[in-house]
Amino acid sequence: MQIPKKCDPWQAADRNKLFEFKIGSNQFNRLELFKSEKTTQLNVMLEFLRENKKALVKIKLTGDLILECQRCLKPMLYSLQIENTLVLVQGEQEAKKAAETYDPLLVNNEELIELIQLVEDEILLSLPTIAIHPYEDCQLKIKENKQNIKPMIEKENPFLILQQLKK
Repeated sequence: MQIPKKCDPWQAADRNKLFEFKIGSNQFNRLELFKSEKTTQLNVMLEFLRENKKALVKIKLTGDLILECQRCLKPMLYSLQIENTLVLVQGEQEAKKAAETYDPLLVNNEELIELIQLVEDEILLSLPTIAIHPYEDCQLKIKENKQNIKPMIEKENPFLILQQLKK
């Protein structure tokens, strides 16, 4: 399915639009900082609907990204399992009220949203602060060099004199 670049979210919610598609991880510009050069496929479902007079966007995203481990700088597989519901709001007051139940998505009345950017935002929010392999899987091997380790010499505490004066 060919996904539209931009979409009117209010109209899509009124029509109960459903977008299901696969997308390559290379389609996300802002992810370039985090991922390796290999491209993976992500499964995306965006469902626009109305529920209790609120316009909602349900997002489901599954797949794997290949990130760069920040410890060993080698590629690592990171699984994405994202499910989130956003409520469309038109102002900050409405966003504050909506934040109690859903994550607000601020969209003006006639503004179009970019679907790829919406998906990319959700991916960025789900990424770990620092991507690293579990220690046992990491390819960085630290060699212990016991010959160069010098024992720490205990020095006399300079405050011992004060403690003696206190007595």
